Amino acid sequence: MIDFDREMNNLATTIGGSYRRYSDDILWVCALEHRELVNETVRTSLQLLGSQTKINSDKTEISTFTKDAAGLFSCDRPVQYLGFIFDGRKIIIRSQTLSKYSRRVVYATRAAKRAAAHSTIAPGVIFKRKLYRQLSHLGRRNLISYAKRSEALMQTGAIRNQVRRHMDRISDQLAGISRKSKAKPPPPSE
Repeated sequence: MIDFDREMNNLATTIGGSYRRYSDDILWVCALEHRELVNETVRTSLQLLGSQTKINSDKTEISTFTKDAAGLFSCDRPVQYLGFIFDGRKIIIRSQTLSKYSRRVVYATRAAKRAAAHSTIAPGVIFKRKLYRQLSHLGRRNLISYAKRSEALMQTGAIRNQVRRHMDRISDQLAGISRKSKAKPPPPSE
């Protein structure tokens, strides 16, 4: 798609916009007056690539950003790109990504507890080092380490808030405490 990228970059330069593509994820930023031109150029250029390349209309979103008198942005629909959401004021990790991480914590801790129960080397001992490497800030290639690097780059504070209790989640799962039972105490008995 190098020719496509060149054409999009040329258009972005001409209209004073911005074009980014990572694999099949495309982001265009342009003035409202150029929206139809950009939309039509993208569609036409992708059609020239052949029938294998199509726009997924379910994943195509158009957002309109406005700036108020104080210089703050707001939008009609937050922008999603490369696993992040931008609403004009803050950048956060998509909720689907965090849900997937939470499920992974549950599955990994259950597997670690099962392995500990069936271990002949150290019966009942959960090996936490591997678990922490896979799921926490102590590892290098996981969601939490990615979130830390992203927060350092973007410096919004919102991403840090999204993942700040990750070690508590892991500990709760290892202890067998569900998030629901921890959140709400049972009603008092009469």
